[in-house]
Amino acid sequence: MDAKAPPVDLGWSAAATALLCGSSVAMITAWYLHLKFESWSVPVAIFLSWLIAGAEYCLQVPANRIGAARAHLSPAQLRAIAEAATLISFLVFQRYVLNVHTLWNHIVGFAMVFAGVCFVLFGPLNTPVFPQGASGGVALVELEDVYTSATRA
Repeated sequence: MDAKAPPVDLGWSAAATALLCGSSVAMITAWYLHLKFESWSVPVAIFLSWLIAGAEYCLQVPANRIGAARAHLSPAQLRAIAEAATLISFLVFQRYVLNVHTLWNHIVGFAMVFAGVCFVLFGPLNTPVFPQGASGGVALVELEDVYTSATRA
């Protein structure tokens, strides 16, 4: 997070997190519910998935707006929260809706992803990798110089 950014607001962070959790549940449902209903044709499955996904955006967009504007969370922090919610939602959905057993490799693999989520949210490395240029983004000339140097070596 930027050193000049205001402190994170816990109340608004909780609101954004709740909306992101709801968004994740809806998106997992949109992605995987059709697997339970093999009788659905592919066009029907796509249509119903898109209906659910459309509703999901009604949670996700406000969650990110509230998280950024009111809670003062960075986009990376919002993505990390959503990722944690997605992992948990998926494991619950897989077990209780699709009736698929959770395997140890699921737990270990998702724990590794969750470790990355924790690193994004609480990690000690707060120095930008690519400082912003005058245009507000990474200067393409700098990247071109790095590429040219690397290809000549």
